[in-house]
Amino acid sequence: MNRKTSLTIVVMVILVSSFSIVLITAGNNPDTTMLVSPSSIIVAVNETFQIDIDVSGVSDLYGWEFKLGYNTSLLELVNITEGNFLNSSRDTYFVPKVMSADGYILAGCTSLRSVNGVSGNGTLATVEFRAKKLGSCTLDLYDTRLVNSAKQLVEHGTNDGTVTVSGCVVIRVQYKDGYPRSGADVYEIWPDEPPNEIWLGVSNESGYVESCGVLVPGEYYLKAFYGGSVFGPDEVYLYVDGNGEGSTTIQADYEITPPAIEILSPQNLTYTNRSVLLTYTICDFSPISWTGYSLDGEANITITGNTTLTDLSLGSHSIVVYSNDTFGNMGSSQTVYFTCESGCVVVTVLFSDYSPVKGAWINVKQGEVSCAVGRTNDTGSCAWTGILLEGWYRAWAYYPDSQTWFGDTIFNVNENGDGNATILGLYELIPPFVQILSPQNLTYTNGSVPFTFTVYDYSPISWIGYSLDDQANVTISSNTTLSSLSNGHHNIIVYANDSFGNMGESNRIFFVVGLTNLSVKTFGPHEINGVTIWIDAEHTTYYSPINIEVGIGWHTVKVSYGFLDLGPEEGSYIKYSFYCWDNGSTNNTRSLQLEKDRTIWALYKWKIIYLW
Repeated sequence: MNRKTSLTIVVMVILVSSFSIVLITAGNNPDTTMLVSPSSIIVAVNETFQIDIDVSGVSDLYGWEFKLGYNTSLLELVNITEGNFLNSSRDTYFVPKVMSADGYILAGCTSLRSVNGVSGNGTLATVEFRAKKLGSCTLDLYDTRLVNSAKQLVEHGTNDGTVTVSGCVVIRVQYKDGYPRSGADVYEIWPDEPPNEIWLGVSNESGYVESCGVLVPGEYYLKAFYGGSVFGPDEVYLYVDGNGEGSTTIQADYEITPPAIEILSPQNLTYTNRSVLLTYTICDFSPISWTGYSLDGEANITITGNTTLTDLSLGSHSIVVYSNDTFGNMGSSQTVYFTCESGCVVVTVLFSDYSPVKGAWINVKQGEVSCAVGRTNDTGSCAWTGILLEGWYRAWAYYPDSQTWFGDTIFNVNENGDGNATILGLYELIPPFVQILSPQNLTYTNGSVPFTFTVYDYSPISWIGYSLDDQANVTISSNTTLSSLSNGHHNIIVYANDSFGNMGESNRIFFVVGLTNLSVKTFGPHEINGVTIWIDAEHTTYYSPINIEVGIGWHTVKVSYGFLDLGPEEGSYIKYSFYCWDNGSTNNTRSLQLEKDRTIWALYKWKIIYLW
């Protein structure tokens, strides 16, 4: 038999327990044990982990064999390798066999050549698993054999192991104001009391520790350490549910975050006075014990709230607000830069009716020193900053050019450089406002029409007149009457001049004067019942009230009606048709319809009276 064949036979003798090979059992050693190490392990879902199959208290070990049962729905076998207990001092032959369908691993190993066995403690094999889901199972060590160099079985005991696939617990470590504490070590301190406490991890920059597959469901107490000292309470309760999940917070009873300060005023602007509001906001978890500010890098000035910075010098400034909380955390605002310059002076120039003067030249003088400062805008104002200091000044306005004096006044500039002045001129430019009340856009039946109007102006009125039908102006002093008006169309305008020569005028009013002047030219045939009358009428007015009496046989017919448009021009002839229905009564009023033969004109209702 060659060497390879003999080795295979030896290994298979050890591995195949069903072979009827008689091995002599060595003496009993109660301290010899084959065991799963660690005996209990907690892992997370999808975590890959290893367990060892160890032997302890063995003498003259030449070979070994075991089966390891596990829950295939909970664990997935990744790998199995030989340990170093035998092969560290000799050549060995290692044979693993995975029986995943049956849920166990068969592994065996033997020394090669005739050598003495190994004594002591060590690792026979290492098994690597991956956790597939939450749960717990036993790593069942059975059908184990230990063989010495004399090919004798060594009596021994076995210890199984357990695997718990658990969820994750999350612990946050923070200060009282919620600010995270990174770099803190978190331990489970009960029920595993020191020195056997379980380290769960170190908090990250956000203050969180996530520990997966470490704690099984149950109740625990935790403690955090930072910088060698306890951080927060001596113990913090944590409950881990049936899925191995839980969360808690370890919080210190103090804070390290300084107050957050924001300056609202002043801002990065230029101020035109020497007093500026100082307003700010402070946000902090703890009460504020002190607040102050530093202006232009000078010593801090204590304040208790918003205030006013007074007597500021002209020029650039900077300010910072500081605040201290009750835990000694000092906060500071951003530095705000601002500028103070002489205040704003406004000179307004107005006409005597308070209308603004646009484009007036403004000069300012104090003592013997004068300067031109600008021209007025559309509102009559001229404004400037940073020129005048505190004191009294005189302002001159020139209009309409830079040499024609318009007016002047004196004014005061206060300590902040602010001042206001108004120069009121001695004349105005706005013409009088004129409105005609009568006549209106109507037709009048009388040749005399009331003439009334109103005139408004800031200044006295020096002259009033009117123009009728674009004729020469007629001077009047008040309301009057337009007399002897001719028939036809008319128009009128009223003019008024104020004491500064500003001429105003009203709207042009159009009106008509209409008088009767109608002659009957011809008559047509007629009937007693349903009389039809043709009348040719000559007229000399555009609009007139008409009253006609005509004798027809032994009848006298009187037609009366109001204003009627008789034609487009004087001297025209228009034919009318009168339709009358007689019910046989006398001296009664009948309805008469007048229809103009030009169909674009309207229909009218009239009256006809029969006189017998």
